[in-house]
Amino acid sequence: MKRMLASLALLLGVTLARAEAVLDLPMDNPVVKSGKVSLSVALPQGSGEKREFFLEQEGGEKLSLGGGQTTPMNLWVLVDVSALCRAREIDTQVNQALRALKENLHPESLLSLVSYTDSSLEIHANHQAVKSTQDYSLLCQAQSRSSSHERAIRHLMKSKEATELPTVAWVISSGNAKLSPESLAEMRNRRIETQLSIYNLAVKKEVLPTLTEQKTQLGESLLTVNWVDKKLQAPAIKYALQFYPPFAIQGKKSTLRLSASADGKQYASAPFNINLPDSKMKVFWLRYGRYLGLLILVVLLTRLVLGLKRYYSTQECERCHKLLRVSDKKCGFCREEGEAYLIGNFNHKEKEKMGKYDVMAVAKNRVELGTHSRSGVRLIRPPQMKKRQYAVLHSESLENGKRAFRLERHRLADLGSVRVNQQTLKESRYLNSGDKIEILGQEVGFYVEGRAQ
Repeated sequence: MKRMLASLALLLGVTLARAEAVLDLPMDNPVVKSGKVSLSVALPQGSGEKREFFLEQEGGEKLSLGGGQTTPMNLWVLVDVSALCRAREIDTQVNQALRALKENLHPESLLSLVSYTDSSLEIHANHQAVKSTQDYSLLCQAQSRSSSHERAIRHLMKSKEATELPTVAWVISSGNAKLSPESLAEMRNRRIETQLSIYNLAVKKEVLPTLTEQKTQLGESLLTVNWVDKKLQAPAIKYALQFYPPFAIQGKKSTLRLSASADGKQYASAPFNINLPDSKMKVFWLRYGRYLGLLILVVLLTRLVLGLKRYYSTQECERCHKLLRVSDKKCGFCREEGEAYLIGNFNHKEKEKMGKYDVMAVAKNRVELGTHSRSGVRLIRPPQMKKRQYAVLHSESLENGKRAFRLERHRLADLGSVRVNQQTLKESRYLNSGDKIEILGQEVGFYVEGRAQ
């Protein structure tokens, strides 16, 4: 258990220090894009079914990041099946590990399986999708001698199957791990992460100089050595995490702690540094916010000044030179023959104007009468009554070129709420000049220029 915790802490520390992002960019810190932080965490297999990651700031609350999303990889499994393999039952452990990998790896991951001895090289799978692979059954060869994995790894590196997935080579060897400088150089250029599991502890002193030299040529991050005492440790599975950091640390360089738990129990954590720039929106407002606010203020003031000028400026009728209001579309004094107009106490919003009559020309084919704000003829609404339309005045063209005017009770108006010449308007009727329309006790006169009342 202690070994597993130490291994997990090391994996977390290395991965978070490198801060591999979903975009696969080499960096020292996690990737921050549009305010979202992306990083990758490597956890060993068998770390629990119900995984959950937590982000914690010093003195702050824990932020749950969920279980993460496994990332696809190109996994090479190279197994030395020589005589010592049979004695340590390595084939059985590898078969079990492959079945577990098939369940835990991302479905888009690729798997290559090669077994080798000094006299044989057998390709069981070559860059096959994990979701379509079968259950493999490796068998150790009792009469064979051990060999380096040089031929096996060069065969996979020369394979025509090209992939952009990160490559991880899991080499299970009895101790013969010597590689040529050409192979090491190509592995370094292709960034192949190698996990070397050696199940022959007797050759540890003899192999250490070779492994030290390989770590120097490949780099500490590309070569991991595990000495197998009893059970093989499969390669770690990477989980992609994405989260929005707390608002309090935006624009600052902070130290956060990422912890991993399984089945409700925390078993590892590691700190990492993150330098969060201000969000693009915040930078935009800091740079241009004051100018944008000033522009909006100028536009509003200009609109206000133009509205006041239009409202208070003197407008005259071109024919009679009478003064016009801003709301007048036609002159109330100059009326052509056949033109209709309404006279009454309406369209007054101010209390001091109530009780005074107004004149409005019927300039549209359809004019609504009611207490609603969209009414063409807006009447005074009694208290505790809803705004509504009561009647509609239609202007219709006749064959002789003249116009007729028809008053229709609105479908939402109650029967008896609209009266014409003291008579209840049931549906609709045509109006004559001089008719009196009564709605809610308010009288509106209807007149047509040039027609007898």
